[in-house]
Amino acid sequence: MSSKPEPQFSVPLADLEDDERQLECPIPAAWLAQILEGTEARARNADGLLDVTLSKQGREVMVRGHLKAPVEMDCARSLEPFDLDIETDVFLLLAPSSSAAKHQAAKKKKHPPTPASQTQAAPQREAKKTKKHRTEDDEDELLSEEDAARDVYSGEEIVLDSFVREFILLELPLFPLRSEDTPPIASPSSEPQTADRPLDPRLAPLAALRDRLRNKE
Repeated sequence: MSSKPEPQFSVPLADLEDDERQLECPIPAAWLAQILEGTEARARNADGLLDVTLSKQGREVMVRGHLKAPVEMDCARSLEPFDLDIETDVFLLLAPSSSAAKHQAAKKKKHPPTPASQTQAAPQREAKKTKKHRTEDDEDELLSEEDAARDVYSGEEIVLDSFVREFILLELPLFPLRSEDTPPIASPSSEPQTADRPLDPRLAPLAALRDRLRNKE
């Protein structure tokens, strides 16, 4: 039975208890090649970059930042390979899974946290002020972004590998083009290639009739 591969991008949950943590590390070309298997993209001989900040808010962990991933794809028009640099923002709100939530609740009973009224009063007042200036459209957009970014984590480590993979795959174009001006691949000529291929004897009468009609014209 093969062992589970070590995560490439992870931060211990304990590191987020006191302050936020920045994770800036390369995305290895070998790892890119592995996650791109079965897609139209291929890894180039270069590493990408993951630059995110993780912060703990209550039981949730917010991940925000940016990633870059160099890939290669075939142009949908010319069928020629070209380099494509994937760049996208990263935003996640990770809540503990049911098992992780029970474990955190047990730890809090042993070590009660500082009352929320002392640590969160100022942010809450600021949030109330900000909400007054938001329109309904802004609220809906914010809620939809947060809903789309929500997921779960488990254990005592925040592992981002599957999320990084998903962000990269979602950025791959369905119709990759080297550029908008790329000409399409040349189609085979519709003219008969009689010079290169001898005429079928069964078509000789039709060919003779064609030649007589051309001469009359």
